[in-house]
Amino acid sequence: MSEQEPLDNFEYEKPIQEKCGIIAMHLPSETSCQLLALTLKAGGGVQHRGQQGVGLAMHTAEGVMSHKANGLIKETFTSDVLEQFSKKNGSDWTLLHTMWGTHGGHGESNFQPCTSTSPDGTSWSVIHNGEFAAVERIREKLNTLYPDDISDTFLFTELLAQTQGDSLDERIITTLSQVNGAFSMVIGVENKLYLARDEFGIRPFVLGQINDGYIAASET
Repeated sequence: MSEQEPLDNFEYEKPIQEKCGIIAMHLPSETSCQLLALTLKAGGGVQHRGQQGVGLAMHTAEGVMSHKANGLIKETFTSDVLEQFSKKNGSDWTLLHTMWGTHGGHGESNFQPCTSTSPDGTSWSVIHNGEFAAVERIREKLNTLYPDDISDTFLFTELLAQTQGDSLDERIITTLSQVNGAFSMVIGVENKLYLARDEFGIRPFVLGQINDGYIAASET
């Protein structure tokens, strides 16, 4: 990964703050290598919000590529992992999540981004900072039994994949109308990113412009 070295100047001096860290970027004009470098650099700014695990998803011409593991960003995204991402063409968005567990266990199955595929083949990726209320109600809406320690984000992503509608917008709005809580969220589907926040804006969320695209983060 020769264009940039995004991991050299990470700082972890801040104490762990409220809930998880999330970064989302939509930069279709950048190369995969450039998009990855910018995402990881931004991720260093939210690393203190979650140090139990980290995950990254990148949408490319071949679909969504992801990597999730225990540890910090610098430990997880080795040169071998970075090389695999940088080889992909046609990238347009990334989702990065640093985990600080809320509802559910802390195993790798609960690391984000959470992904699921609808019966029609639509692939969904979700990162989420916060908590959903009445998680058992989400379970009741699903047609599958899941382990007791599965995360609320995982369950939401499954519900999203099962929800029907005439458009992506309708499916997302319908799913969001079925949940309550305090959250900031980014949903990646096809070449699009959707941002959602609870009606009271309890969890921090910022949106900014970078080059000719956009970045969303759990803090500035």
